[in-house]
Amino acid sequence: MALSGVLSYLKGTHGYELWKKETSIKEMDEFKSLDVDNFRTKKAQQFRDSILSENCFNFLVQAERFRGKSNYRDSLFLTYGENNSELLDQFISALLSVSKVFLKCAVSYCSRRVEPGTWDLFLRDIEENTCLNEDIEVITPL
Repeated sequence: MALSGVLSYLKGTHGYELWKKETSIKEMDEFKSLDVDNFRTKKAQQFRDSILSENCFNFLVQAERFRGKSNYRDSLFLTYGENNSELLDQFISALLSVSKVFLKCAVSYCSRRVEPGTWDLFLRDIEENTCLNEDIEVITPL
């Protein structure tokens, strides 16, 4: 269930970001000068694809979408209506697994965005001074 959740979020984020970008492309003067209102023609597709090839969505976009889905949508649907106790247990377990994957991704992302050696200093400091029961492995980059 957790892997399905991650893949579903990735696919959904791709679709959403594509829709947002295509909407903004349709507002561009260059697109309007093609005298089309969709991407069904070859020239419109080429124009769209040339712009899309310059863009991508990154981990932070995906993490924000995951936060919103898990905080608002998924938990709301599982707590409304009929008794979903079994599904809630499964959801919470899967959410923990998915959260750990996102945490690993966040750690890997952050460790590469800081100056070389800084993340290792941070890890050593946490290892020496933490009062938490969590193993340091959880914030070790991939």
